[in-house]
Amino acid sequence: MPSAFAKPDAPEATRPAPPASPTAPVGQPSSAFRRVVDAQQKILPTRVVLLPAAAWNRDYPGAPGVAVEVGLRLYSEAEAVQARAAAAQRAWRLHPQAEDEQERVLAGNGALMAWLLARCATKPGDRRIPFFGGPQGGAEDVVSIALTPAGVEHLYEELDRTIAAERPTSPEASDQDIERLVAALRAGALGRLSVLDARRARRALAAAIDWLRLP
Repeated sequence: MPSAFAKPDAPEATRPAPPASPTAPVGQPSSAFRRVVDAQQKILPTRVVLLPAAAWNRDYPGAPGVAVEVGLRLYSEAEAVQARAAAAQRAWRLHPQAEDEQERVLAGNGALMAWLLARCATKPGDRRIPFFGGPQGGAEDVVSIALTPAGVEHLYEELDRTIAAERPTSPEASDQDIERLVAALRAGALGRLSVLDARRARRALAAAIDWLRLP
């Protein structure tokens, strides 16, 4: 998670709406046939997680009231760059004073998580269908309204785990890294972190324990 957000040079770009396609091109399958093929060839998300009922804002009209399945897909490097730029724009818009660094970082981190979740959270049966909002954009606002701050953080940590586990370019810890980690934990490294970072570290360690199937 970024520790600071550089002041953007230009206003946040808006995403144009996709062009309308009232009829299928000549030689292409009809829309009805296309829907049948799509139904048979759904593209599954990288991972499906369970979002607890407590993650939703009680006042959100669409809150399910029960735990629901959410698909997660990997994001591209280009999307990561877009997310950071959009987060910086929002953080500086909310906290324009130079001395508001701490508030700006918190706002930027929240916007970054919401932006990525808006694009990487999908329907559990088909990763082409976003879980939040619709195809016209603005889903990052829905994420922040629909979920509590803790709910956003929870789902983002699940996305983080998915990236770490599934992306081929994610770095792997060496034996020496693991030895350093064990030594640091024994020396009280978690106690030197902020409350938020300590919680994230503990959750990442919990995921590692789960993968290792430790008793």
